Amino acid sequence: MTSHAASRKAALLKVDLDAKIRERDKMNIEIAKLQQQYKAYATMAMETRKAASTFEAIKSAIQSPIALTNMVRAILTNADQPLSAVDIRKELLEIGYDFNEYANPLAFISTILQRLKKNNQVRLAKYKGKSPCFEWIR
Repeated sequence: MTSHAASRKAALLKVDLDAKIRERDKMNIEIAKLQQQYKAYATMAMETRKAASTFEAIKSAIQSPIALTNMVRAILTNADQPLSAVDIRKELLEIGYDFNEYANPLAFISTILQRLKKNNQVRLAKYKGKSPCFEWIR
């Protein structure tokens, strides 16, 4: 190859190289924009996850230590009238108590009521024809 041919080839390669560098620079700008957008959305997503996990932690901290037996006691001690197991379950649902870990919450509530009755903390009471109803012994 002559030096003239080599110079021409080098000039053509330089044009291609410059074009590719410009393409690369444009791509780098696009990549930088995408990186910033990614960081912003990832940060928002992480904050959302943190908020969600914080909410779940707070919810767990509020609910977990309060055993269902204690919740049943609290409902009965604050009730204006005798309550059935169904009434108590309804109250617990309105409070937002999570029954997901119980296969049959109504049966569990009934068992708690029977145990409280055996321990003389509640007694059977009639109320508006509902049976059985329980009231807290004050």
